[in-house]
Amino acid sequence: MTVRAAVIRASLAETDLLTFGPGLATSLHVLGDYRRRQNRWPEACACYQKAVDVRRRLTEISPSDHEHLLPFSLHVLGAALAVVGSHEQGRTAVGEAVSIRRRLARSDPRQHARDLAFSLVCLGGILGALDRVLEAWAVADEALLMRDRFPGSSPDHFEPDLAGLLSTLGFNLARTHPGERELAVRITERAVDMYRLVAGHDPSAHREGLALTLHDLGRRLFEVGRPHDAAAAAEESVGLWRDLAAADLTLRSRLAAASHDLMAFRRQTERQR
Repeated sequence: MTVRAAVIRASLAETDLLTFGPGLATSLHVLGDYRRRQNRWPEACACYQKAVDVRRRLTEISPSDHEHLLPFSLHVLGAALAVVGSHEQGRTAVGEAVSIRRRLARSDPRQHARDLAFSLVCLGGILGALDRVLEAWAVADEALLMRDRFPGSSPDHFEPDLAGLLSTLGFNLARTHPGERELAVRITERAVDMYRLVAGHDPSAHREGLALTLHDLGRRLFEVGRPHDAAAAAEESVGLWRDLAAADLTLRSRLAAASHDLMAFRRQTERQR
């Protein structure tokens, strides 16, 4: 039925795009999502690309009615392209979504700022996958600014992805840019803040991410000569891993690693006294 609806609407849109184009774009997204759930990602990408083409044409005809929908399609297309390994193409698509949403957010920030942050997080993830870590941090920082200004009613839109992005960026920055260790600390601290927020809203989904990021924060703090603060972060991480491992024995190795680092941080703290 989904494929048939898309075919029928495509035929109708050829004769009257303004009337039937919006429905066609919606059907193409539904079909793309269906292919995605079947793990048929190249076909999903093709559907999303067609949706972008339709909404781009609609935007050219009537920007005020359709431009706000184009970045959604570009975002979805870019994210799907990244999944199939076409990161540069994905970066281009999501980058265009960000550009449009920036412009829309300037005129109506309350309506569009959180959607802008959502696309910025996606772009940051793609840039990170391309090892463009500092560029990824720049857009993640912009997403944080949008989130701080317009927190929303519930931290379950882009915030979990932002927490994961910041955690990954902090880890990768410390690994690839040794001269930026202080920045890696700040990024990881923001990741911890974001994980606290989302874990407070949905503990079962995000406590593991919080535990992992606290452990990483301990390591980042130790690398910049702050063993006391490193021990405090690691101690909290150990407490979380202990609770998590009690319910899932596969996490005992995580608990052991955090406990090992906690002892090392405490030994260094004792030496400095």
